[in-house]
Amino acid sequence: MAPGSPYEYPGDLAGKTVAVNFHTGSHYGAIHMLGGHLLKEQINLVHMGGPRSRWDALLKGEIAATPMMEPWISFALKAGGKTLAESRYRGSEVVTWDTTPEQVHAFGRALNRAVADFNARPGAFVHHILEDLPGDLGRLEPHEFGAHRLRYLPLRPYPKSEFERTYRWLLNWDLIDGGLAYEDLVDPACFMPDQGAPISIHS
Repeated sequence: MAPGSPYEYPGDLAGKTVAVNFHTGSHYGAIHMLGGHLLKEQINLVHMGGPRSRWDALLKGEIAATPMMEPWISFALKAGGKTLAESRYRGSEVVTWDTTPEQVHAFGRALNRAVADFNARPGAFVHHILEDLPGDLGRLEPHEFGAHRLRYLPLRPYPKSEFERTYRWLLNWDLIDGGLAYEDLVDPACFMPDQGAPISIHS
Protein backbone atom coordinates (compact mmCIF):
# COMPACT_ATOMS: atom_id res chain seq x y z
CA MET A 1 0.00 0.00 0.00
CA ALA A 2 1.13 3.55 -0.68
CA PRO A 3 2.17 5.85 2.17
CA GLY A 4 -0.94 7.36 3.72
CA SER A 5 -3.29 4.75 2.27
CA PRO A 6 -6.67 4.62 4.05
CA TYR A 7 -7.02 0.85 3.58
CA GLU A 8 -6.25 -1.36 6.57
CA TYR A 9 -7.27 -4.92 5.67
CA PRO A 10 -8.06 -6.81 2.45
CA GLY A 11 -11.81 -6.34 2.81
CA ASP A 12 -11.33 -2.59 2.38
CA LEU A 13 -10.42 -3.22 -1.26
CA ALA A 14 -13.94 -4.22 -2.34
CA GLY A 15 -14.41 -2.71 -5.80
CA LYS A 16 -11.06 -0.91 -5.61
CA THR A 17 -8.53 -1.19 -8.43
CA VAL A 18 -5.72 -3.63 -7.70
CA ALA A 19 -2.95 -3.80 -10.30
CA VAL A 20 -1.30 -7.12 -11.18
CA ASN A 21 0.64 -8.71 -14.02
CA PHE A 22 -1.94 -11.08 -15.48
CA HIS A 23 -1.20 -14.82 -15.34
CA THR A 24 1.84 -14.49 -13.09
CA GLY A 25 2.39 -14.83 -9.36
CA SER A 26 1.10 -11.33 -8.65
CA HIS A 27 -2.20 -12.18 -10.37
CA TYR A 28 -2.74 -15.51 -8.64
CA GLY A 29 -1.43 -14.22 -5.32
CA ALA A 30 -3.83 -11.28 -5.36
CA ILE A 31 -6.78 -13.62 -5.85
CA HIS A 32 -5.57 -15.87 -3.03
CA MET A 33 -5.24 -12.93 -0.64
CA LEU A 34 -8.46 -11.16 -1.60
CA GLY A 35 -10.62 -14.22 -2.21
CA GLY A 36 -10.87 -14.99 1.49
CA HIS A 37 -12.33 -11.55 2.20
CA LEU A 38 -14.32 -10.55 -0.87
CA LEU A 39 -16.83 -12.00 -3.30
CA LYS A 40 -15.50 -12.71 -6.77
CA GLU A 41 -17.43 -9.80 -8.25
CA GLN A 42 -15.94 -7.40 -5.66
CA ILE A 43 -12.36 -8.09 -6.77
CA ASN A 44 -11.26 -5.56 -9.38
CA LEU A 45 -7.95 -6.59 -10.94
CA VAL A 46 -6.28 -4.73 -13.80
CA HIS A 47 -3.16 -5.62 -15.77
CA MET A 48 -0.23 -3.24 -15.24
CA GLY A 49 2.97 -5.14 -15.95
CA GLY A 50 6.00 -5.16 -13.67
CA PRO A 51 6.51 -3.89 -10.12
CA ARG A 52 8.02 -0.53 -11.11
CA SER A 53 5.02 0.52 -13.18
CA ARG A 54 2.66 -0.68 -10.44
CA TRP A 55 4.61 1.19 -7.73
CA ASP A 56 4.54 4.41 -9.75
CA ALA A 57 0.78 4.04 -10.31
CA LEU A 58 0.31 3.44 -6.58
CA LEU A 59 2.12 6.66 -5.68
CA LYS A 60 0.04 8.61 -8.22
CA GLY A 61 -3.18 7.28 -6.71
CA GLU A 62 -4.15 5.55 -9.96
CA ILE A 63 -4.61 2.22 -8.16
CA ALA A 64 -5.54 1.31 -4.61
CA ALA A 65 -3.12 -1.57 -4.10
CA THR A 66 -0.78 -4.01 -5.79
CA PRO A 67 0.92 -7.25 -4.77
CA MET A 68 4.71 -7.15 -4.60
CA MET A 69 7.55 -9.60 -4.08
CA GLU A 70 10.87 -8.93 -2.40
CA PRO A 71 12.83 -6.70 -2.57
CA TRP A 72 9.88 -4.47 -3.45
CA ILE A 73 8.04 -5.24 -0.21
CA SER A 74 10.97 -4.06 1.89
CA PHE A 75 11.41 -1.02 -0.34
CA ALA A 76 7.74 -0.06 -0.02
CA LEU A 77 7.85 -0.44 3.77
CA LYS A 78 10.96 1.74 3.96
CA ALA A 79 9.16 4.35 1.84
CA GLY A 80 6.30 4.49 4.36
CA GLY A 81 3.94 2.02 2.72
CA LYS A 82 2.21 -0.87 4.46
CA THR A 83 1.05 -4.39 3.82
CA LEU A 84 -2.51 -5.66 4.12
CA ALA A 85 -1.75 -9.36 3.67
CA GLU A 86 1.08 -11.71 2.83
CA SER A 87 0.88 -14.98 0.95
CA ARG A 88 3.17 -17.60 -0.55
CA TYR A 89 2.80 -19.79 -3.58
CA ARG A 90 4.73 -22.73 -4.90
CA GLY A 91 6.75 -22.02 -8.00
CA SER A 92 7.20 -24.63 -10.74
CA GLU A 93 9.98 -25.01 -13.24
CA VAL A 94 8.51 -24.72 -16.73
CA VAL A 95 10.27 -26.01 -19.84
CA THR A 96 9.24 -26.73 -23.41
CA TRP A 97 8.68 -30.19 -24.79
CA ASP A 98 11.87 -30.04 -26.86
CA THR A 99 14.01 -29.76 -23.73
CA THR A 100 15.93 -33.00 -23.28
CA PRO A 101 15.98 -34.98 -20.02
CA GLU A 102 19.73 -34.32 -19.84
CA GLN A 103 19.13 -30.58 -19.98
CA VAL A 104 16.43 -30.85 -17.33
CA HIS A 105 18.76 -32.83 -15.07
CA ALA A 106 21.59 -30.33 -15.52
CA PHE A 107 19.28 -27.44 -14.71
CA GLY A 108 17.92 -29.29 -11.68
CA ARG A 109 21.37 -30.00 -10.30
CA ALA A 110 22.38 -26.35 -10.73
CA LEU A 111 19.18 -25.12 -9.11
CA ASN A 112 19.46 -27.49 -6.15
CA ARG A 113 23.08 -26.43 -5.63
CA ALA A 114 22.03 -22.76 -5.67
CA VAL A 115 19.27 -23.45 -3.13
CA ALA A 116 21.71 -25.23 -0.82
CA ASP A 117 24.27 -22.43 -1.11
CA PHE A 118 21.71 -19.71 -0.44
CA ASN A 119 20.16 -21.45 2.55
CA ALA A 120 23.61 -22.04 4.04
CA ARG A 121 24.73 -18.41 3.62
CA PRO A 122 21.76 -16.15 2.77
CA GLY A 123 23.62 -12.99 3.71
CA ALA A 124 26.18 -13.63 1.00
CA PHE A 125 23.57 -13.39 -1.75
CA VAL A 126 21.14 -10.69 -0.58
CA HIS A 127 22.97 -8.01 -2.58
CA HIS A 128 21.98 -9.79 -5.80
CA ILE A 129 18.31 -9.55 -4.84
CA LEU A 130 18.64 -5.87 -3.96
CA GLU A 131 19.99 -5.21 -7.46
CA ASP A 132 16.47 -5.80 -8.77
CA LEU A 133 15.52 -2.33 -7.53
CA PRO A 134 16.07 0.48 -10.07
CA GLY A 135 18.93 2.74 -9.00
CA ASP A 136 16.91 5.94 -9.24
CA LEU A 137 14.65 4.80 -6.39
CA GLY A 138 17.44 4.98 -3.84
CA ARG A 139 19.35 2.32 -1.98
CA LEU A 140 17.91 -0.43 0.22
CA GLU A 141 20.49 -1.63 2.74
CA PRO A 142 20.81 -5.35 3.53
CA HIS A 143 19.65 -4.80 7.13
CA GLU A 144 16.46 -3.18 5.79
CA PHE A 145 15.63 -6.22 3.68
CA GLY A 146 13.00 -8.74 4.86
CA ALA A 147 15.09 -11.87 4.34
CA HIS A 148 12.66 -13.83 6.54
CA ARG A 149 10.21 -13.82 3.61
CA LEU A 150 12.51 -15.86 1.39
CA ARG A 151 11.96 -19.61 1.20
CA TYR A 152 13.99 -21.54 -1.33
CA LEU A 153 13.46 -25.30 -1.54
CA PRO A 154 15.08 -28.04 -3.63
CA LEU A 155 13.16 -29.39 -6.59
CA ARG A 156 10.53 -31.94 -5.73
CA PRO A 157 7.81 -33.83 -7.61
CA TYR A 158 4.60 -32.16 -8.68
CA PRO A 159 1.98 -34.58 -7.31
CA LYS A 160 -1.12 -35.29 -9.32
CA SER A 161 -3.28 -34.43 -6.29
CA GLU A 162 -1.77 -30.94 -6.12
CA PHE A 163 -2.18 -30.50 -9.86
CA GLU A 164 -5.86 -31.43 -9.63
CA ARG A 165 -6.48 -29.02 -6.76
CA THR A 166 -4.73 -26.15 -8.52
CA TYR A 167 -6.44 -26.95 -11.82
CA ARG A 168 -9.90 -26.83 -10.21
CA TRP A 169 -8.99 -23.53 -8.55
CA LEU A 170 -7.93 -22.06 -11.90
CA LEU A 171 -11.16 -23.23 -13.52
CA ASN A 172 -13.21 -21.71 -10.69
CA TRP A 173 -11.61 -18.32 -11.32
CA ASP A 174 -11.87 -18.59 -15.12
CA LEU A 175 -8.09 -18.49 -15.45
CA ILE A 176 -7.70 -21.54 -17.69
CA ASP A 177 -9.65 -23.39 -20.35
CA GLY A 178 -10.96 -26.86 -19.55
CA GLY A 179 -10.05 -30.13 -21.20
CA LEU A 180 -6.50 -30.60 -19.90
CA ALA A 181 -5.16 -33.32 -17.65
CA TYR A 182 -2.07 -33.99 -15.54
CA GLU A 183 -0.74 -36.27 -18.27
CA ASP A 184 -1.01 -33.43 -20.81
CA LEU A 185 1.34 -31.14 -18.87
CA VAL A 186 3.61 -33.33 -16.74
CA ASP A 187 6.05 -35.75 -18.32
CA PRO A 188 6.73 -38.68 -15.95
CA ALA A 189 9.66 -39.76 -18.14
CA CYS A 190 11.74 -36.85 -16.87
CA PHE A 191 13.27 -37.33 -13.45
CA MET A 192 14.82 -34.99 -10.96
CA PRO A 193 18.61 -35.28 -10.63
CA ASP A 194 19.87 -37.88 -8.15
CA GLN A 195 16.40 -38.50 -6.71
CA GLY A 196 14.46 -40.49 -9.29
CA ALA A 197 11.36 -38.34 -8.82
CA PRO A 198 9.36 -36.78 -11.68
CA ILE A 199 9.71 -33.11 -12.49
CA SER A 200 6.89 -31.11 -14.02
CA ILE A 201 7.33 -30.32 -17.71
CA HIS A 202 4.90 -27.68 -18.97
CA SER A 203 4.26 -26.54 -22.51
